[in-house]
Amino acid sequence: MALRGDLPASMTRTRGAGTPVVAQLVASGLALLLIAANASKGTVGLFTFSVLLTTSASLWMYVLCAIAAWRMTSSIGSKAVIFAGIAFVALAFYGSGWEANAWSIVLLLAGLAVRWIIRSRGGSSPEVAETRA
Repeated sequence: MALRGDLPASMTRTRGAGTPVVAQLVASGLALLLIAANASKGTVGLFTFSVLLTTSASLWMYVLCAIAAWRMTSSIGSKAVIFAGIAFVALAFYGSGWEANAWSIVLLLAGLAVRWIIRSRGGSSPEVAETRA
């Protein structure tokens, strides 16, 4: 994402086979903050919450992909399969629970805010990424 210009230029630094060092450190720090925010839960409860949050956050990508696929096809059979996929995602959202879904929306909005801020400031460019690698 940093190489595409969606994250600050400082996150374009990579090492080895393109490993984004700063981005991984920031993501790990954010994960630790999320764990600390839910430290009142037991270990099993925290693990369960982490799995549900990860699932719920990932489901948004499937919803957007299904919507894009729906718009790109005119076949009734394809639309039936896409509808079945959307129904499955809806059930997965329901199964994840309100708390995990609310946190996934918060994370999604935070990501969109970061993207908007970076884009409004000019973003990081692929040229910057090449010079720092």
